[in-house]
Amino acid sequence: MYGIFSTSSQAPRVGFKVGSLILDLTIADNLGIFADLIPQIADSVFDRPALNEFMALGRETGWAITQRIREYLQTEEDQTAAFREFLFVALSEAML
Repeated sequence: MYGIFSTSSQAPRVGFKVGSLILDLTIADNLGIFADLIPQIADSVFDRPALNEFMALGRETGWAITQRIREYLQTEEDQTAAFREFLFVALSEAML
């Protein structure tokens, strides 16, 4: 599920809830997780206090990003374990 969250040290931005964690899509985008999907992502639609720009990319793009997130979550441990502490925020530490 997509939503906007912030922390005590980070401004509001787009995240994806995964159980008791939030995948920070701004960080994921900066790490190139979505790089081969669509060029528009380079404009950092995830580093925003609202979902409007992300949703404006359209249903097909949204679906492709959701699929990439699911793929990433299935292989995350092998690919970017070193970045896990930056990619995920505990739901208990986030303001929604």
